[in-house]
Amino acid sequence: MNDSDDRTPADAPEPTDGIRWELVNRMKKLIAAGELDTPERWALAEEFLFRAVELPGKE
Repeated sequence: MNDSDDRTPADAPEPTDGIRWELVNRMKKLIAAGELDTPERWALAEEFLFRAVELPGKE
């Protein structure tokens, strides 16, 4: 991704389109840099999912 793909508040669509362009562009940069899908993040996500599955049966 190059810098010309970035949208700034001045040229971004109206907020009524429902798309948070600043967040979209930040996430694209994290993905491109390989910072989003790290082993640590996967481990945290797995733990969260395991706990979510276990909780409903424990009342």
